[in-house]
Amino acid sequence: MAEIVPISRSHFPLWRPLYGAYALTFGPEMSDPVARIVFGWLVDASHPVNGVIALSQGDPAVAVGFAHFRAFPRTLDGNEAGFLDDPFVAPEARGSSLARQLIGAVETHGRKQGWTEVRWVTSETNYRARRLYDQVAERSDLLTYRASLQESRPTE
Repeated sequence: MAEIVPISRSHFPLWRPLYGAYALTFGPEMSDPVARIVFGWLVDASHPVNGVIALSQGDPAVAVGFAHFRAFPRTLDGNEAGFLDDPFVAPEARGSSLARQLIGAVETHGRKQGWTEVRWVTSETNYRARRLYDQVAERSDLLTYRASLQESRPTE
């Protein structure tokens, strides 16, 4: 069993290895400067990104999951919703209902903030996570596109 709590400054040494493992699922190793920037956002009350961390009940406690999330305005509805950026559960804690609990923690936060919904994206091939997501949420027909602002794109 794990305890889910808001991320605080004292959690950095627990969060950092887990965040590194999460980053590896998408490609190269996470650099310390980028990890420190993201963690700074998570603990800065004035920044829109928030997070919760799941800590094992052992002594010492170990981070076994986290979720990063933020509010976003829904301009067609005139309200706010939440976006779940980074849900992650350590491999050794998968299958323990922790992912469901992390999503629930974000939903609880969102209800307190008056959000109308929580959205997130995942890879088409993330079958294990999608089995859970299909149970706790409705799949959207929206597709995600990215336009890089750091590299030049061909003009038409």
